[in-house]
Amino acid sequence: MPTITPQEIAGFNPNPSLSLHPADIVVHDAKFNYGKGRENPVDSVVFYRDASDSRGMRVRREKVSHMLPVTFQERILRVYSKDRDEEVVAAVQGAFRRCLRQYK
Repeated sequence: MPTITPQEIAGFNPNPSLSLHPADIVVHDAKFNYGKGRENPVDSVVFYRDASDSRGMRVRREKVSHMLPVTFQERILRVYSKDRDEEVVAAVQGAFRRCLRQYK
């Protein structure tokens, strides 16, 4: 999913009698990962048999652990309204949901 802007959300306003201003909409796009983006960080680890082993080796994922996650990055997209009026907040929420539908 591409980056969503306040202007884009305002364009999906579900309430035609209310004007949404992009300056009143804040989009917070956060990505959480293990430091390698979408990649498995264990794929970059070299394993050694003991302290005297100088060569090391890579180990297949299933040989390391069966508890490793399948996904290594999570994206959380939050939208806030600076205007605290309930009608505006509801319109921003509706616009954001309408905006997201185009990516399903």
